[in-house]
Amino acid sequence: MLISVYNHKGGTGKSSLSYSIANDLEALYITNDTFNSIISTIYDKVIEELNDDIIANNTVIYDGGGFFDETTKDILKHSDLIIVPVEADLNSLKSLDSFLKELQKINKNIIYVLNKIENTPTALKDYEAVREHLIKAFNIEDNNIFKLPHSRIFKNIFDEEL
Repeated sequence: MLISVYNHKGGTGKSSLSYSIANDLEALYITNDTFNSIISTIYDKVIEELNDDIIANNTVIYDGGGFFDETTKDILKHSDLIIVPVEADLNSLKSLDSFLKELQKINKNIIYVLNKIENTPTALKDYEAVREHLIKAFNIEDNNIFKLPHSRIFKNIFDEEL
């Protein structure tokens, strides 16, 4: 099984989410982000290359580092599930919209994680607005959108190499 965590934009929490899922599922982990070396120092199931045999016999988490090249498109096309971490930021909706239009052409098995939601009135209002936008603009079912509150746990994991 191949699960891809991908967004074209940096800073959405792809690597933290990918690591957490891989660790919870005891899955193999691979990334196309060569600057993301911290995970290979704290996780012992990092692989360097992906092929059909590995996918057929393992659960693999692909942490897409934001590069939308042909290799990434092929991985996304063949993913059993794509998880898109999204910041609930109204200013980035235009960029998000064009990205999601392209992604939905490649693969329809997508869930959306509205990530790093702070418990403030403004942040919660933005979360609701982005969630409603996704539902209306992309015909996404509400049960395919998840809310992940802001937490320092991921930062602490990386800082303390737990």
